[in-house]
Amino acid sequence: MAANLLTPPNSQDPPDRLLNRTAQVAIGASNTLRIPGDSFHDDSGSWFKTGAGQPSVTEGNQVKYFIDAPETFGEMVAAIRTATTSGHFIYLLNWWVEDKLELLKNDEPGVTLGSLLQQASDEKVMIRAMFWDQQFSLQNNAEANRINKLEKGAAIIDSRGNEDILPILENIIPLHFGSQHQKVLCVMGEQGLVVFCGGIDFNTDRVKSKVEDSSVTKGAPLHDVHCRIRGPAAADILQTFIQRWNDHPEGQKHNRPPNLGGKGPLIVLNALPPSAGPQIVQIGRTFGKLDYGFAPNGETTAREIIRRAIRNAKRFIYTEDQYFVGNPEVLEDLTFALKQNQIKHLTILLTHWRISDLPLVQHHRREFIGKLKAVGQDRVRVFTLQPPGSDSRQFEQGLIPHTYIHAKLWIMDDEFAVIGSVNTNRRSWSHDSEIAAGIYDTSNDKILTCRLAHWFRINLWQEHLNLQSPEGAAELTDGVASAVHWLHPPPGARIHPYDHTEPGDQHLPIPILGLPLELAIYDSVIDPA
Repeated sequence: MAANLLTPPNSQDPPDRLLNRTAQVAIGASNTLRIPGDSFHDDSGSWFKTGAGQPSVTEGNQVKYFIDAPETFGEMVAAIRTATTSGHFIYLLNWWVEDKLELLKNDEPGVTLGSLLQQASDEKVMIRAMFWDQQFSLQNNAEANRINKLEKGAAIIDSRGNEDILPILENIIPLHFGSQHQKVLCVMGEQGLVVFCGGIDFNTDRVKSKVEDSSVTKGAPLHDVHCRIRGPAAADILQTFIQRWNDHPEGQKHNRPPNLGGKGPLIVLNALPPSAGPQIVQIGRTFGKLDYGFAPNGETTAREIIRRAIRNAKRFIYTEDQYFVGNPEVLEDLTFALKQNQIKHLTILLTHWRISDLPLVQHHRREFIGKLKAVGQDRVRVFTLQPPGSDSRQFEQGLIPHTYIHAKLWIMDDEFAVIGSVNTNRRSWSHDSEIAAGIYDTSNDKILTCRLAHWFRINLWQEHLNLQSPEGAAELTDGVASAVHWLHPPPGARIHPYDHTEPGDQHLPIPILGLPLELAIYDSVIDPA
């Protein structure tokens, strides 16, 4: 792709092999031809929770999803390059940033986030960034320092969530192990406001395997998803950056005019972005009770988007999640979908516990998934990415590439999708800063269309099931019938059934603790409510 042009939206045409096919008809008789595509209906009112305390639901958005980092990075580069003059801006919220990471690799060597921001600053573009204060690490500090040295740049290392007994111990003994987990890019440039959110940060384990770089996460490059939003909902994501920045003491210092030692106040919108597409979007967030001026009692609207969608599912639910250890609310909602709504399948793709970085992940899955199985039985189907025939020792060492699931997504009935940074655990639903987009597509612009959520699932399943041909897309069109391919995988599929009852686990690296104390630490520190 040309890394200086924003790409068009995802296709809305039904899979080609469903359109271009021979139809057998009888002469002199009535014939019925099934025209493929999602029939028009606007059921948006049932998918979104509205009312007091809930985020706005906006129409007229153009949402484009991206699968994995290379595709995402290319689009981010194109968006950043639209910011070319004063009055334009680039705002970033990230959990992890490596500004020397090559973003385009073979397509255009040498392009990094750092080089893009340097060029933008030289062109008088405003650059602002907030990066998470990584526990036990100085990661992100050098990146923030380099932005602060730019003429038009200012950056903050945000430690909210690391509250501890003594402030001097903040980077040594954090109390909650909370985090600022949002992954957001907002660009105002020649093509208007373009924003991104999802699960992808600027880090090496998105593009390199452990064979190439031993320092990266097991199972890298990570499987993940992200999305680009244009239209009114983009302003809601931008508002998240503005609120966090202006609420932070360092942000207030940077907002001062240059003659008072600052870099100047944020550039903000004078009006909502114009309508850009057919999608209806609601942006939800999580903020802990950390005395935010804009959310003094915290905020949990991200989980409300997910909860409403789960309870509204009538046919099936598909989710990908890094941890999938659950919480009381999601257990209640999935139980409702399985028991009351009688959905045909709940299909879950997660990271295998042997390459997970979460202590006691298998212990909590045994309980959580076990309860779901008790209700849904064989309708609850759990998988991991583990190519058939792969060496088990190499897999456990994390040397099999692209087996770590970092995505946080939900797809319901091929009608509704959630893309964001929200894991299925307790902290993402209540404590850490998170952001997610709930997306509904009426598919009402022409007769033959497939909704965004529909194509999103098809494309994900094509990758996992090795059905990436046009015929594969057609085969996967029905989200209920084609789920048989998870139970009987085609040749080359990368999936493997996950045994939630398997003994073993990742433990805290202190053998003398014992399970009861480990669980107490997990509940109060690692995955707090």
